[in-house]
Amino acid sequence: MNFQIDKSKLENDFAILKQQANQTNEAWKDSVQERFYDQFINSLPKEFNYYINALNKLDKLFDSAEHKISDLQ
Repeated sequence: MNFQIDKSKLENDFAILKQQANQTNEAWKDSVQERFYDQFINSLPKEFNYYINALNKLDKLFDSAEHKISDLQ
């Protein structure tokens, strides 16, 4: 099992999301926007990196398990 295609798609989609968030941030300036970005948007890069790192670890675990299983046969 390999998550590289899924990871690439997620990274591309996240780049689009960041671009759209930046455009919205430029057009929307008020206290509601600030609260929204503080609560939801500003933490996304850190959370996304955590998710991608976890996906990489899971990919390695699956790869290791597949090798061990094939060695048993």
